Amino acid sequence: MKLLTQYLIISIIIFSCKEGTGILEPKKEIQGSTSSPAYSIIFTTVDTVDATGSESFDGSGLGAASFDAFCNSQIVKWNMAQTYPILAGKTFRALINTSDRRRCYSDGCSQHQELESYHWPLQANREYRNEKGQIVGTTNSLATFTFPLTNSIWIWPTSGPNVWSGFSSTTKDYSPNNNNCDNFTKKIPVIDATTTTSGNAGVITDGLVYTSTSNCNSSNSVICVENYSSPTPTLGPDGDFGVIFTTTQKVDGTGSTAGDGLGNGIADFDAICAQEASTWGLNGVFKALINAGAQRRACYSAGCITREYAEGIDWPLGVNKEYRRLDRKTIIGTTNAGGVFDFPISKSLSGSFNTPSWGGFNPTGDWTADANTCSNYTVNTGASPTIMSNATSSQMITGASSNCNVLKPIVCATEFAKPAQGPTRTIFMTTNNYDGGDNWDGPGRYDNICNNEALAKGLNIETYKALVQANNSGTYKTWRKACQTANCGTGGASEHINWVLSPNQEYIREDGTIIGTTNSAGIFTFPLDNSFTGTADKFWTGFPSTFAILNIGGGQNNCLQLTYGLAGGTGFCGIGNSVSGTAVQQASKCSCAQTLKILCVEQTR
Repeated sequence: MKLLTQYLIISIIIFSCKEGTGILEPKKEIQGSTSSPAYSIIFTTVDTVDATGSESFDGSGLGAASFDAFCNSQIVKWNMAQTYPILAGKTFRALINTSDRRRCYSDGCSQHQELESYHWPLQANREYRNEKGQIVGTTNSLATFTFPLTNSIWIWPTSGPNVWSGFSSTTKDYSPNNNNCDNFTKKIPVIDATTTTSGNAGVITDGLVYTSTSNCNSSNSVICVENYSSPTPTLGPDGDFGVIFTTTQKVDGTGSTAGDGLGNGIADFDAICAQEASTWGLNGVFKALINAGAQRRACYSAGCITREYAEGIDWPLGVNKEYRRLDRKTIIGTTNAGGVFDFPISKSLSGSFNTPSWGGFNPTGDWTADANTCSNYTVNTGASPTIMSNATSSQMITGASSNCNVLKPIVCATEFAKPAQGPTRTIFMTTNNYDGGDNWDGPGRYDNICNNEALAKGLNIETYKALVQANNSGTYKTWRKACQTANCGTGGASEHINWVLSPNQEYIREDGTIIGTTNSAGIFTFPLDNSFTGTADKFWTGFPSTFAILNIGGGQNNCLQLTYGLAGGTGFCGIGNSVSGTAVQQASKCSCAQTLKILCVEQTR
């Protein structure tokens, strides 16, 4: 009420004065155009609120939202826009530090500089004036004031009031204070000594940021900053761009913030990315930009040149997607068809400030995995290459190795879904040879082999299954078959059981050579357009050229359902360079004790 009385008395004095008395009439002090001014307004409230933003001082405020509402209600309550037309038509936000409004996360924004801003009301490099039109000062590139100011925000001749702040009491550089009354949402009883920082609106020094501490049940004024809105492009994953940022938390090579080697690897890396993305108010899913063997990989070949995006394993970067820094404005670059950046990129991840972060990429800078990655980020022994956040060349992913027991931050990126599956499906032949069953239960073993070898070939984005059949006419157990009748002539595709070829689907080799297109029954008709492999290698099939499993000898023609790998049993096998029926059934069956290749078929999602 004391401040209110001061305001009323001073207002009466001002409006009773004439020109030449030393106090200018407010309406004659306005400088610049009110339609499109080259400056913004900042003012201090006359009334006060508690640490929750409540004018009733009952702790019922909601923090930043209540502070903002209080700023705007002051203009209406005191008819300030009529007294100071410079305020007309404007809305304001409170200059306080909370979890959902801050300028700096680290001391002096030293870690990410301009990227640490979150819902901050001040604009960078902008002139600010108080409600009388007096220049207060111009913000710097970090959107903070450099002291001393030109004029104080408080316009009255009385000493300025204390204002809620929440900024650091030691650095006075807009860094957060550890205590801010639960982000200005909690009013503490008088008997509780909990405090937060407050500044003084009547000074031009860093005392504006911090002058003293205030109990959370105190009443202070609020500094209010003109609200501004700038077009913000839609943030992924369904929008125009993704974001890449470096975490403030640091972990060892297992993802443990304690550095004890007890982290859960990539799961903890991703969890920290998700947590900090939420803190920064980012949409979408965020994952760690690291190479971690079979769990996460960018490329199998240099720059993913062989299979492009299909080489990635759980890789977060989207294909042909623009990525930006944490400020959502600075463009880092656009990924290529492989879901990785071509170097140099447009801007580094964090500007000139370098924060070596976990990476695991090959020192060649081609996005392939390095052999040393803290055992795919599961141990805190050994070493791993790092990411250099201030580089635009391939040095970005070829930083110096760090011991796995050292705490390092994580680079996080918006995850985008991979492109839709293409019109063709791939069939490849395994590199290694395998016997006819080795006492395994049906074709499941072969399917696992297919996916393991697909991983090694960089084909792993899709699931693969073995082109084999397995049943037992004695026990009537069937694991996989195409047809019950020759060429599925009776029931067509309805005769399938766990079959791996799709109807009317074109299949190609790894190198893109067309093998052929299946018919409506989901089988090939011979001759093929081109052979399966172009080589004379043999592979297991377990079915004849009619694709119908024969009820002969309890299933010996498929090595007893691919479970029998001993001499004496036989199974159907094909030849890689044939386009006729011998492509799946050569003239003589193969011994189950032989070791042959396997054909692996890409499955439809």
